[in-house]
Amino acid sequence: FSLRQEEDYIVGEPLRAELEAALIHAGADQALSRVASERLKAASFGAKWRELLEDMRERASFRGDALATMLVRFSGVLQYSPARFQRLLAFLTDDLRLPLKTVRYMLTKRPSLLATEIEGSGGMRATVDALAALGVTRKHLKSVLPLYPGVLSLPPSQLSRFTEALCVEDSGLSPLALASLIR
Repeated sequence: FSLRQEEDYIVGEPLRAELEAALIHAGADQALSRVASERLKAASFGAKWRELLEDMRERASFRGDALATMLVRFSGVLQYSPARFQRLLAFLTDDLRLPLKTVRYMLTKRPSLLATEIEGSGGMRATVDALAALGVTRKHLKSVLPLYPGVLSLPPSQLSRFTEALCVEDSGLSPLALASLIR
């Protein structure tokens, strides 16, 4: 053991044990809970990780298996605040009008969406606006996002470069035709 590994073991082991118990209490399979918690470093636990898990269960009805799967896919989940989760949940359910079941599916599939900003020039809202400028409606987003939730993490500048590359004058493909492909 190196000194850092020993320090992580001493500090992290009680946190990992508490997380494993919390996931099992939330209904997760014991083996999945073990896998989700054992690979986390002490630094993976944010100051309000307990509140975040509780908030995810109460506000979005996340079950233990889904929470454990999220942690396996993105070890940084517990570093985010409950307030950040609440903002993301409000954006997806209120602004995009996605059903809670779809939001749970999306976040389980792509938990790194918690790391993506909502506001700002590179945020999710700007990406949705850029997609709208291409002709992708909110109705179409409801179809696309469950399959490809990572679309929300693309900065609008990448969307415009992608569009420009596909819609060069010689190709005959217009931005509106591209939107029909995205739909």
